Amino acid sequence: MGVEQSYKGEMTSYFSILYFHDSIEMFLKLATEKRNKKDCHSFMQYWEVLPDLTLKEAMRNLNSNRVNLKHKGITPSKIEIETSRVNTSLFFEENTPVIFGFKFNDVSLFELIKYEQTKNHLINADIHLKNHELKKN
Repeated sequence: MGVEQSYKGEMTSYFSILYFHDSIEMFLKLATEKRNKKDCHSFMQYWEVLPDLTLKEAMRNLNSNRVNLKHKGITPSKIEIETSRVNTSLFFEENTPVIFGFKFNDVSLFELIKYEQTKNHLINADIHLKNHELKKN
């Protein structure tokens, strides 16, 4: 949602900062849980508890933009929004393999489907869509 919102009009795009920050914070909470570490009380404390995380200074900037927007009413510039979008994507791409052992792009909602046959049909359909192999009528 943050990525989509970041491309919208000025007033709406501001709130993408909140989505970016929240998504990273949820990742960090899961990471500490996976590593059996104590949850942190501040956003930047996660880099102390999980020292192999990357993009610490970029996330410090994102956190600062969030605090400015949410608590001080200072709106981010367009370049700050774009930088936050890029850095958020990079954060997930770089840190998902480090913490969870797989690529971020391999995350799929298909894994939540309980019925194997249904899941396999959807995975197969997705492969065909990606290969532009659509049945023509």
